[in-house]
Amino acid sequence: MSAGLMKVSAIDVFTVYLPVFGLERGLYAGAVSLLLVVRALTSLVSRVLLEPMVNRFGVNRVLTGTIAIAVVSMGAVRLIGWIPLLVAVMVPFGLGLGLAQPITMAWVAAIAPASRRGSAMSLRRTGNRLGQTVMPVLAGSVA
Repeated sequence: MSAGLMKVSAIDVFTVYLPVFGLERGLYAGAVSLLLVVRALTSLVSRVLLEPMVNRFGVNRVLTGTIAIAVVSMGAVRLIGWIPLLVAVMVPFGLGLGLAQPITMAWVAAIAPASRRGSAMSLRRTGNRLGQTVMPVLAGSVA
């Protein structure tokens, strides 16, 4: 549940943060849009890689690895000001975030007893929604 919460929060905070970052760095609106599109498209494309990666490395390694890649990529954004390099960083960031969601959903479904699977999935969803409301407030307070 915490992995799903982090993923949802990271997408929401990043989507709000990137235009502010772009304004601060003097990036034009089209560049910021390009970065958001690349992140979103790589998240979408990452779903094709899910099954081969899980089969090869296992669920736990893929989940922790993709979250680590997303965290490092997200942290690197603030250190970079050159648009082509920012675009390149969006690729692993999008891949990491795109793979975390279906893995956590499948993981919760797999570990929950059949009689409680619906409740477990609802709890996971509740955690995601909590992350979408609480984390932006916390990030805004820190900022």
